[in-house]
Amino acid sequence: MPAAFENCVKKGGKVRTIVVNKKKGKYMHVCYKGGKSYPGEVHTKKSKAELEQIIEDLKELERYWHDRNNYKEGE
Repeated sequence: MPAAFENCVKKGGKVRTIVVNKKKGKYMHVCYKGGKSYPGEVHTKKSKAELEQIIEDLKELERYWHDRNNYKEGE
C-alpha cells in the first residue's frame, strides 16, 4: 500500500471502498482525512472457485496441525 494511504489510516482517517471496474471486479480503498483523499492500491475480487479452493486448503492445513499436535511421537 502507498505510504500516504497507510499514514492516513494510522492517523484515524475514514476508509471507503470505491468500485473501479464492476465488470472485472476491481475496487480500491481510499482514505479521507482533513479534506484530502489518499488512494490505496487497486484490488481484484477473487472468484468463487478461488475462494472455495482457499477454504479447502485451510481445512487441510488445520487437520495437519491438529494431527501433528495430538499424535506426537513417543506417546
